Amino acid sequence: IDGPRPDKHEWAELYADPASAAAAKKKKAKTTTQPPPGMNKRGLYMDLVWTPTLAAVKEREERLEKEMARALLHAAEQYRGQDTAVSKLGFDFKVARIKKDN
Repeated sequence: IDGPRPDKHEWAELYADPASAAAAKKKKAKTTTQPPPGMNKRGLYMDLVWTPTLAAVKEREERLEKEMARALLHAAEQYRGQDTAVSKLGFDFKVARIKKDN
């Protein structure tokens, strides 16, 4: 035999029944469809009920993230350009307070 030997998937394609191959493609096409974002498997939108709560949680997380970034910057400025580890910045009062709140 000249050339490389076909692997098991190629053998299955070579000797597969055309009807079963078409059925497999149809089944594969059904399982790969995904619902749009915010919709569950049954076609119901899940974000309508939870939107206010999720929006409030997202706003809180963004606020805390920005507050932590400001506190880390302030702590780094206390070292006046010297190299310092982030673990040292954690000892700053504001940074420690924000970490404790989370």
